Amino acid sequence: MKIKNIIILGCVALGIWGYRNYKNGGDPIGTVEELVQGEVSGFKSGFKEGLSAVSNAQNDDDALSSPVNYPASVTDRLELPKLSREKGQYFVTHMVGESVNYSLEYDADKHHCRWVAFTFDEDNSRDVVGRMDTWMWDPKLPQSLSTEADFKGSGYSRGHMVASEDRVSSKEANKQTFYYSNVSPQLQSHNAGIWKRLEEKVRAWGRNNNMRKVLYVAKGGTIAEGQIEPKRLRGKIVIPKYYWMALLAEDMEGKYHAIAFLTEHRKYEKGEGSLQRLALSVDELETFTGLDFFHNLDDRIEQQVEAVAPLSPESRRYWWAR
Repeated sequence: MKIKNIIILGCVALGIWGYRNYKNGGDPIGTVEELVQGEVSGFKSGFKEGLSAVSNAQNDDDALSSPVNYPASVTDRLELPKLSREKGQYFVTHMVGESVNYSLEYDADKHHCRWVAFTFDEDNSRDVVGRMDTWMWDPKLPQSLSTEADFKGSGYSRGHMVASEDRVSSKEANKQTFYYSNVSPQLQSHNAGIWKRLEEKVRAWGRNNNMRKVLYVAKGGTIAEGQIEPKRLRGKIVIPKYYWMALLAEDMEGKYHAIAFLTEHRKYEKGEGSLQRLALSVDELETFTGLDFFHNLDDRIEQQVEAVAPLSPESRRYWWAR
């Protein structure tokens, strides 16, 4: 057995030597130990490159949109609700250059985002470009999940979650709002009615450079059982019964303020659409949706601001007096 092992090892070493000698044009290549270490190192490097190539090539691989693919500077951002991390949930962050444009978590089974999240700050709140209308599937999600063909003739609008008007600081920023992962099937009477009014109010707050350093926004439609319509769009896409927003603002002095909104997915008649009547605390919205908002904020501050009532004296001074 010892002689056999020696012969095998000798053949392996000779084979490696011949291969490496061939690759290097017949030049001396060092000791067998150096040779083996070099091959192992080269194999590891090639293996990592291969894994990367496979991950990029396989559109249905969860690794395509896994949180582990993003640095803590992205996953620790204040606007993000707590990630589900369950199978079939895709976390995606869209960038413009080196800046985060917006993030979302997408439910593959329900063909609908769990939430979208973004910010308004002095830079990205600028209004300098128009609406791109470049509808397409999200390039960071598997093509097999595409809902591009499902809305036409359905009776539902392609309702933006991150509104086109929320991202007009650059063409690329606006273009990314037209990904179908950022779309929810909305009744047009809701989309162009109460939801639009609420978006306009939040956008006005977000563009008020005297009101905030940063406004952190999470938005979405409910997709939990009991909070969706009985039938899916094309038997595929869940239709929310409610739409919501959660806001966290850091004011010019570094103090935080929070407020939330909840709408039924229906047409609001004239006179019943007071935005103050739709407001609630972030704690109340968390209870309703089952989501954990602004969990990356310091726990003490989070607990304090999320409990503040939307029409308290503090809220009236900060949100409603502007």
